[in-house]
Amino acid sequence: MNGKIDISNWRDLQLFSGMDDEELEDVVRRLSRRFVRHLDVGEVLFKAGEAPDSCFILLSGEVEIQVQGRRIGNCRAGQLLGERALLERS
Repeated sequence: MNGKIDISNWRDLQLFSGMDDEELEDVVRRLSRRFVRHLDVGEVLFKAGEAPDSCFILLSGEVEIQVQGRRIGNCRAGQLLGERALLERS
């Protein structure tokens, strides 16, 4: 990835709020090379009881949270998913 990259989806994330554009572009460039994942509608990110091996930052869209097929909430752009499991890992 060379040149200027699109940081617009990342700019409003609290995690990156203290960074100037140059710093944020560098972080986004590094993360995008290996860690950006696009999901299709209905695709499962991880299931209850499975400890994810990553923390996810939702850049756009919405993720529905279900337990035993029942919707219990959702996450929207700018929110983290899976961070609790990472903190609880031994």
